[in-house]
Amino acid sequence: MIYDGAGGDCTPMWESYHTLGMLKNGPPKKYMIGSVRNYEDFYSWDGDFFYNLKKKVEDKIPRNKRRNEPILFIKGVTLVSLYILSLYWWVKYYNFWATMFYCIIAGQVGVNVMHDGNHCAWSSNKWITYIAGYTLDLVGSTSVVYRRSHNFGHHGCVNHLELDRAFDTTYPLYRLHKYQKWMPMHKYQHIYMWLVYGLVNFGDLFGTFDELHWMSNFPTRRGHVTRTTFWSQAFVKLCWVSWSM
Repeated sequence: MIYDGAGGDCTPMWESYHTLGMLKNGPPKKYMIGSVRNYEDFYSWDGDFFYNLKKKVEDKIPRNKRRNEPILFIKGVTLVSLYILSLYWWVKYYNFWATMFYCIIAGQVGVNVMHDGNHCAWSSNKWITYIAGYTLDLVGSTSVVYRRSHNFGHHGCVNHLELDRAFDTTYPLYRLHKYQKWMPMHKYQHIYMWLVYGLVNFGDLFGTFDELHWMSNFPTRRGHVTRTTFWSQAFVKLCWVSWSM
C-alpha cells in the first residue's frame, strides 16, 4: 500500500500512472509503509485486461511522444491567446455571441491545456507543467483543488461509488453509477447535461472554499491547505466577481 502526501491510499493510481516496465518491479520500497489490517482492494487485478489495455496505449503513444510534443505547445499558446481575446470580447460587449465564444474557448482551455498540465503530462519541465495547470485559475476555478479532488479524489479510486469524487459532485443531476438511485429526469440527462456542464464554471467560482474544507476533513482525502493557498484562491474569486460586475 502506498500513501499519498495527504494520507489517502494511492496504490491503484500508481499502478495506472506508471509504465509496464516499472510495474514489473513493483512500487518503490521507500513508499511502502506497511499493510493495513483487513484491507481489501476495491480493484480486481485478476486477468490480463488491465495489462493488455496498458500495452495497447503504450504501443499507440511512444515514450518520446508523451511529453514535450511541439504540437502541445502550439495548441496551448493558441488556445490561451484565443481565451484572452474571448475574455476581452465578453467583458467589453457582454452579448450572446461574446458569451458563446468565451464558453467554447474556456472549455477548450480546460480540456486541452489545464487537464494535461495538472496531470503533469504537458512537459518534463515542472514549471511549464504548473503554468499549464494554472490556466484553470484563468477560467475562475482552482488548480489547487483540481489536483487534489480530481487527481486523487477521482483517479485514485475511479468508479468506486463511495470514494470517487466524480459521483458525489454530479448527483442527483446526473446518474453515473448503477447503484445511485434512479430518478425520472435521468432518462433525459444525455440531453440536458450539456446545458448543466455550461454552468460548471459558475459552480466552481463559488464552490472553491467548500472544496478546500472538504480536502481538509474528508477521511480518505485529508490535505493541508496553506494560508497562501487560501488567500490566493480568494484573490482569484475576487477578480472574477469584479470582472463579472
